[in-house]
Amino acid sequence: MRKQFTFITILILICGSMSFGQQTGSLTTVIASPGESVSIPMTVGGGWNSISAISMYISFTKNVLTFSGVSGVVPALNGYLADVDTATSTVHFVWDKTTTANLSGIIFYLNFVYNGATSSPLHFLPTCDIETGLLPPTRIYPTWTDGAVNPKTNNAQTATIGGILTASTGSPVTVPLMFGGFGAYGSNVGSITQKIHYDVTKLSFAGITTSGNLSGAMAYASNGLITITWTSTTGKNIDFPANQLNLIFGYNGITATTLEFYPYCIITTNLGVNIPVSYVNGTISPGPSVGTAVLGNVTGALQGHDYLVPLTLATLPGVSSMTLNIIYDNPRLSFIKDTNEMKPGSTVVNAHGDTISILYTNGSSLPINGIFLNLKFHYGGIGVANVMFGPGCLFTDNSFNPVQTAYTNATITPAIVTPNANIEYVETTPGSDILVPIDFSLLPTNIGAVTMNILFDQSKLNFVDAIGANNPFGATVWSPSAGKVNVTWASVTATNINGTFLKLRFHYLGGGAASVAFTDGCEVANIAAVIVPVNWINGGVNIHFKLSGFLTYDSSPNPVLALGGVTVYLKDIAEPLPPAIGPIPTILYTTTTDVTGYFEFFVPNGTYYIYAASSAAWAGADGADVTNIRRYIALLSNSIDSDVLRQHAADVNQDGNIDGSDVTVLRRRIANLTPNPNYLAPDWLFENPGVTISAADATQNFMGTCSGDVNGSYPF
Repeated sequence: MRKQFTFITILILICGSMSFGQQTGSLTTVIASPGESVSIPMTVGGGWNSISAISMYISFTKNVLTFSGVSGVVPALNGYLADVDTATSTVHFVWDKTTTANLSGIIFYLNFVYNGATSSPLHFLPTCDIETGLLPPTRIYPTWTDGAVNPKTNNAQTATIGGILTASTGSPVTVPLMFGGFGAYGSNVGSITQKIHYDVTKLSFAGITTSGNLSGAMAYASNGLITITWTSTTGKNIDFPANQLNLIFGYNGITATTLEFYPYCIITTNLGVNIPVSYVNGTISPGPSVGTAVLGNVTGALQGHDYLVPLTLATLPGVSSMTLNIIYDNPRLSFIKDTNEMKPGSTVVNAHGDTISILYTNGSSLPINGIFLNLKFHYGGIGVANVMFGPGCLFTDNSFNPVQTAYTNATITPAIVTPNANIEYVETTPGSDILVPIDFSLLPTNIGAVTMNILFDQSKLNFVDAIGANNPFGATVWSPSAGKVNVTWASVTATNINGTFLKLRFHYLGGGAASVAFTDGCEVANIAAVIVPVNWINGGVNIHFKLSGFLTYDSSPNPVLALGGVTVYLKDIAEPLPPAIGPIPTILYTTTTDVTGYFEFFVPNGTYYIYAASSAAWAGADGADVTNIRRYIALLSNSIDSDVLRQHAADVNQDGNIDGSDVTVLRRRIANLTPNPNYLAPDWLFENPGVTISAADATQNFMGTCSGDVNGSYPF
């Protein structure tokens, strides 16, 4: 037993040291107010030893941050260069030497000015290159953890855009811009610059009104951005409501729209000192509706067929005019014509690009409720296609006043068919070439043509080729532009193409999951040029899916008890059942349950086994559990029966049997009698379910219990 324990301990230490050796690089997440300078530490861990070259690329959000250099660079990196590509908002830190360096902890700081008013991720790009050793160097692949600069939301001073407002389509709306909490600065506010972004398709800016100390503020708008300025050489108090500033818009939307603070908002004292301010955005929503306009859904659409989408109007009063702008997914859908107009003499329908315009006028304001017309589309696939009301829709009554209307969009959903086109999911390591197969299944055997348009994540993948044995049918494969691969194939004879049609070779740069996905224009046709409807199923490289569930105590018939703060593991094989002590599974992923017992992992395809560990105190076992174990042994009614977890909990000496020896050692544990060497069960036991992830999210709940507690009484 001692030898077995020592062997297990050595394995654990080996696994632990392997895990500890993984190099890491991380940036911190900080909060800041607009105008504030921030320093972000760059920290390395896991043993960056014998480093000979560093090339880091770190992206940030343009305008939100302004790069101001690096500081605190460790002496080992003397001779470094750090610059910024303003066009792509990317910091490049580069260092190389003829001698090597060992690095750990914080190696430098990235310095920025935070301009507000949203968050900026600090993202390591896949092009980061870290090398060790000399002649030749070896590239390593650290695990990168991104940072961010987030807005500070709890400043005493606030600027708020009007809250949640409602407006009628086609009518003006007044939106207050309110300042509060500046009392700490008394009458010393000296300047304001506020930049507010709005959706020009839903709002038209008409100007501002001001009162109190904010009188004299000026505003202008360009391309959906309002700039407001105000100054006072002596300083003033700007708190609402004594001092007001209102934005005046015309509301042209049919759905809610947001007004958002933009970078470079700044408020200073009359001495030019920046005042920390938290910014709160606003929303304008349409008011209560009188009428409805509904585009009808289509389900079960087959690629290559035509379908009608009805436009139905209801509960409208007499209407003198109607303007509708309807946007559809093009080229997934092709608009053919409109049919069955209710008022053909007064209706004009035009199509341009991906928008259909419908105009209706009638001075008599006749009722137009019912199916007003049908829109006929050709469905070319692939996937769900949308037909949506766009900006500028408007109904007016017989006095030419806007009629508030609720709008419901349509979807054209493809049928679930038998044949499949499947881009597989594959796993690889950064810096490697990888083959991504494209398979067909259950197609008829008389196929004559295939067209595939495929998009891939160009930030993580470079397309290489599809040649030789990877292209057995001789398809034409090329990349017309970055991030896209086109495939065409045709045959004058009927061909069975089921199985692997081809394999696309990519070079994987790293950086996480990279999608490879079919896009519009994909078609399979038979030898008679008739389209064969296919399910187009996407894949990719290192794609991860969510495995989630809840961990609860095996407490039935007592109330359900969530187990929060418990460490949950995903392992590669099942836990050995006592008295077996192996094989020992490898921990692949780790997380912790929240207060509700919820846990989640994001993992690639594969089969996993869930287990857990708790540091909570052992409890729940008492005389009632001893009685239930005795009854189980005697085949009398008990609380264990077929509950496998409780069976494990009863086998406290872990010999694989439940018998009188378990009763003895459990009684000694309850009585706190020592020594008790045969009580070998851990304080906590957990179910160990296996889960297979196959290109989809999965849910798996499981339970835990304290050893010896076979009636679920913990901690009731």
